[in-house]
Amino acid sequence: MAESEILICFPSPSTPSGIVVGWFFDPSGGSDPSKNSKITVIRNYVQANGETARGIASVADGTAILGNRIEVKGGSKSSGITQYGSNAFIARNKIDGTGAFALRALTYKELKGSGNTFAWNDVREFKAAAADILCVGNKNTIVGASCKLDDKGKSNKMLVMY
Repeated sequence: MAESEILICFPSPSTPSGIVVGWFFDPSGGSDPSKNSKITVIRNYVQANGETARGIASVADGTAILGNRIEVKGGSKSSGITQYGSNAFIARNKIDGTGAFALRALTYKELKGSGNTFAWNDVREFKAAAADILCVGNKNTIVGASCKLDDKGKSNKMLVMY
């Protein structure tokens, strides 16, 4: 499975997932302003258990994911938060445990995984098999403490602030 694929067929290689929001069955709706409503995922506690588990996955543009605690207890391909859409604000989440990535900005069909802001997410206690953050999309901004970024997109930037 490629890094930017999302397949959930009850169950599938991408499950189990803690919280999945957005346009899972029709990804084009996630990037269509006439269909997509604003989504906020705030103050949840999620355990991601499984080899490819995701704590929170957003399949839409403009999602806000704020103040959640994600404990990644899966395998080497699991992750904390995955954002497939664009222009999301993902801030003040605490992600710990062990997995491939704490945070990811990925593409999927019409969804570009670009223009997202990841601010002040606490990944200090996350043990990444690959990197703390993976950006496949473009023009994403990471703000906060220094962490390891796997940048596969263009014009992604990290602003390190102590």
